[in-house]
Amino acid sequence: MTTRDDEINAAMPKVAPELASKYAAYPMKRQVWLSFNGQIDGNIPAFIPHQKDPYYPTIPLKEDYVWGTGPRGFGYYHILCREAYVILYHRISHMVAPGSCCSCFSPPPPTHAPEQPFSAKELKDVKDVIYARSVSSRPDDFFAVKEAIEAARGVAQAHYHVDQNIQLAVIAGTNLPVTSTNTVAAMPGTTMATSS
Repeated sequence: MTTRDDEINAAMPKVAPELASKYAAYPMKRQVWLSFNGQIDGNIPAFIPHQKDPYYPTIPLKEDYVWGTGPRGFGYYHILCREAYVILYHRISHMVAPGSCCSCFSPPPPTHAPEQPFSAKELKDVKDVIYARSVSSRPDDFFAVKEAIEAARGVAQAHYHVDQNIQLAVIAGTNLPVTSTNTVAAMPGTTMATSS
């Protein structure tokens, strides 16, 4: 019997081949993201600059790295950098599982097209993990989910408060006393032109 962790780990390289890296294994439990200016083990760079060659439609995969644009420009960002997950989420956020409805309207294939087919559930699971990692302040999947939920809750509350203020303004505007069929009485402290 497989666990949920095993299912997610099996689905990740199907959706994005770069996620086959041992560093991307779910659940990730690290304390700090690798700085894109830093190094791994003192000699492996976290960022390798690499421009896209206009004569080749795909970029070669590099083990433990994700190619894309980030704070240092185009290149390979190590999978332990948060920027790698921002790049991956941007790439997979509009993907549709093969055979799904509306796949004819999906964007062009990603830079690194998946080699294995994946289901809609696998795609959703991987998107959820990648999104949480892309917005998290540290590379810990359980912490990342909590942060993503808190961020979503904050956005929802902000929208709720804006909607409440709009409703109050509309209610206040409709409850003004009417002095005639076409004229609304002036609010206290304001003046209103009168016709003679």
